[in-house]
Amino acid sequence: MINNINYYGKNQKLEYPENSTLKPAQNKILDLGKLGKINYTEKDLIDTRIPLIIFSKDNQVIEKIKLDFQKIDPQNLTLKDLSIINGLALEIAPEKAKNLFKDCQNNKDLNISLNRKIKLPLPNIINFNPNSTKLDLVSKIFDLKKIQDKGINGEGVGVAVIDSGIAPHPDLKEQIAAFVDLVNGGTMPYDDGGHGTLVAGCIAGSGALSQGKYKGVAPKANLIGIKVFDEKGEAAGDRIINAFKWAIEHKEQYNIKVINFSGGDKITTPYIKDPIVQVVEEAASSGISVFIAAGNSGPMPRTIASPANAPSAITMGSLISTTNSGSYAMVSGTSFASPIGAAAAALLYQIKPTLNPKEVKEILKQTAIKLNPNLSPNIQGAGVADPVEAVNKIYPL
Repeated sequence: MINNINYYGKNQKLEYPENSTLKPAQNKILDLGKLGKINYTEKDLIDTRIPLIIFSKDNQVIEKIKLDFQKIDPQNLTLKDLSIINGLALEIAPEKAKNLFKDCQNNKDLNISLNRKIKLPLPNIINFNPNSTKLDLVSKIFDLKKIQDKGINGEGVGVAVIDSGIAPHPDLKEQIAAFVDLVNGGTMPYDDGGHGTLVAGCIAGSGALSQGKYKGVAPKANLIGIKVFDEKGEAAGDRIINAFKWAIEHKEQYNIKVINFSGGDKITTPYIKDPIVQVVEEAASSGISVFIAAGNSGPMPRTIASPANAPSAITMGSLISTTNSGSYAMVSGTSFASPIGAAAAALLYQIKPTLNPKEVKEILKQTAIKLNPNLSPNIQGAGVADPVEAVNKIYPL
């Protein structure tokens, strides 16, 4: 729906599968009695252990599970703390799992789910034509120059990009304020998948390489790259949760007002039992607007991916966008619609830093361009996000 340009890297490896969910292969069931059943496959196992995420409002239950886990499998060192959602991640042999939770059978507040790997969708790369007017349609359609000439460009606002990393492309290297590598522990910005650089360019690309033609919506925003997806485009749920935790804990240091997460997976559990949805809610409660890509499985009903179903998330649908190096390219997918909304939020926070996530969400909904007045919001959402009209709502142009 919205069109924009991003960055394509020479060494980019956009080779991961287009479908963001693991294909079923010999489905198995972990029966935990009253606590429910967990579907998994051999591909989900790590060695012979099943990876799980457990969380609960009852801290005593979590502490007991930690102690019992160490008793049942004392040589197992896979226990990881997920304090941001009052939970933990662990790997356990399926035959030992039921014994681990035997004393929790009547605890209705205990949530246990598969710590599955989420895969980034493969962007649809469109042949690049440097003379095509479609490459900078975001700027032209919404007349971004109108607000950028007034200094409304996201300056000073931190936008955390939880993704595959951010490459130091000429249009981005000055915008990267911080970089955290939760995959390989690196300290310098890089992107071995390419996806995150695409997203970052939509948000804050300076347009330096194109003499200003292909700018992001908020070209002066500060980018905080948090790498969670590996070179295959995969990330386990606990790593994603810890990425959100890092952003929340450093929001004051980097003035992080916005998070963009353009990944997702098929919804397999109610949102209240989904651990990644819970950390999205924690981020929103802390004062950060969270933008999530809806996923590329639409437009049929019930095709929005998790965690885009989080109540406080601002979920973005389809768009045309780009990639990562010393050149440009065009791609499409909801991954690159989400950062347009995130950048629009950065503009709003620049103008009025006291806004909260609920207010930002409402402004974007109220000023969105309705695609068809005869269609219900369940079909078209609130409409196409309009950054300029959103700004105009609180700062009359």
